[in-house]
Amino acid sequence: MPRVPGLMWGCYIEAAHRAGYRFGCGRSVAAGCGRDTLGCRGFAAGVLRLCRPCRPCIPVPVILFPTRGTYYGRVALMAIEQPATRPTNPRFSSGPCAKPPAFKLEHLADAALGRSHRAVICRGKLKAAIDETRDILGIPGDYRIGIVPASDTGAFEMAMWNLLGARPVEMLAWESFGADWVTDVVRQLKIEAEVKSADYGEIVDLTSVDFDKDVCFTWNGTTSGVRVPNGDVIPAGRAGLTLCDATSAVFAQDLPWTRLDVITFSWQKVLGGEAAHGMLILGPRAVERLETYIPPWPLPKIFRLTRDGRLIEAVFRGETINTPSMLAVEDYLQNLAWARSVGGLRGLILRADRNAATIANFVAAHDWIDFLAADPELRSNTSACLKFTDARISDDAAFATAVVKRLESLNVALDIGAYHDAPPGLRIWCGGTVETTDIKAMLPWLVWAFETEITALAQAAWSILSRARDPGPFRMRIPPIQRTIPNGPQSSHLWHTQRNRRSDLSWPWYRRGFLSGCGSRQGKACRDHRPVWWPGHSFDHGRDLDNSGRGIVAKGHWPCRDRDR
Repeated sequence: MPRVPGLMWGCYIEAAHRAGYRFGCGRSVAAGCGRDTLGCRGFAAGVLRLCRPCRPCIPVPVILFPTRGTYYGRVALMAIEQPATRPTNPRFSSGPCAKPPAFKLEHLADAALGRSHRAVICRGKLKAAIDETRDILGIPGDYRIGIVPASDTGAFEMAMWNLLGARPVEMLAWESFGADWVTDVVRQLKIEAEVKSADYGEIVDLTSVDFDKDVCFTWNGTTSGVRVPNGDVIPAGRAGLTLCDATSAVFAQDLPWTRLDVITFSWQKVLGGEAAHGMLILGPRAVERLETYIPPWPLPKIFRLTRDGRLIEAVFRGETINTPSMLAVEDYLQNLAWARSVGGLRGLILRADRNAATIANFVAAHDWIDFLAADPELRSNTSACLKFTDARISDDAAFATAVVKRLESLNVALDIGAYHDAPPGLRIWCGGTVETTDIKAMLPWLVWAFETEITALAQAAWSILSRARDPGPFRMRIPPIQRTIPNGPQSSHLWHTQRNRRSDLSWPWYRRGFLSGCGSRQGKACRDHRPVWWPGHSFDHGRDLDNSGRGIVAKGHWPCRDRDR
């Protein structure tokens, strides 16, 4: 970046102030910064530093071309240095999620491709997927596990269509998918359910829930970044069934299986499997309901779990209702093998917790970003949902989209935008298939993208002001003196050029309440001295350094009423 000849103030300062910027070292006076607010090294280099208290300086160079009392200037976007290290795997999608670090296509060579899913080899692989799932997750032996179509959505809707209607229903919703289940029950099944909801980042007060009703809820809010902290509030002697969508919690959180009657998840989430296959887990009480209750609405073939009043047990032995992808089955088996290699469920939980803690430490160190979930006890360890909190951001959605696109264009972080129904922000997957080293490498890039977009906002503010005044370079005319400065003799505050061109440099600030001279307002004493300098003159006196007659010097100061400006 070349050394620029000087600084242009006046209306640029006013535009930046309206945009929420402050000038100087980037820290409030109370913070005790070692540099003067207007005397930092950036000014000596001709760089205007737009700052907010306690935030890093954002350098914006202002190029000036002094000519006969008129200054032409353009604000140029200064390139912020990119981090040196990139994530090895930039995939942080919340579904389908990153493949396990050990994934290789060669591992799928044993897939039973081109075979009937009813063949012995295919049924054996499907049964192995069920048995390994039970063993790694510690699911009780009397719970049935079935592989069903249409991912977690198909599994949960299959459970609702088969089981609801026998008892009153209470629906709990604190994120997008929970709201979808409410729509299914209230509008499609026409059940007069009691609906309890909470805003994104919060959950319903579980102590107010009547578990003698059938209760439907999501354990981990993938789109809101919250989770149920534990199952202690669910009574063991409940009369109703608990239907739990746990797709982003299974293999990352310790679920209280005996407190849940129906659990659903998909392969594509925490283990990074392929899409379109769901897992339906039924406890003994759910099986009893299936065999004793016939719902009043028709059930399509793909939803039918009973025949002649009895559970179709073959579904839970690997004989699927419709044709599965044996390539996806092989991929799931490989993922289960990897899960076992990292310590099973305990190891996967530790990996997710470590990733979530890395995000939490980053958020604690930066005041422009925060979790959507305010309560740490409710924060998910898989889906970290974040929001930008910087006051300079006027359009949260546009800013978040710009940050996401900038990182994606550089192949640094893919698919980290918030869910389309959720508040604007970021959603970073922290499940066990994501390496902590990749998250650590990605976060400095997030800082870079944030600072770059903030600087772009500053440039946009200048551009708007420039276009409003002149279609070409921004022009600020320095008018002749028309008033006497109230802080003392004119000669102590103003010098003339060799051409005897009288110019009042206090004019751009005077209208806004800023005065030249000692920096006081209406004669009040100022506690420090903050000079402003212009090109072509020395900092300490008013002599023209290059004898060009173009330089002008004034000692301009901010008023004591607002010393952070």
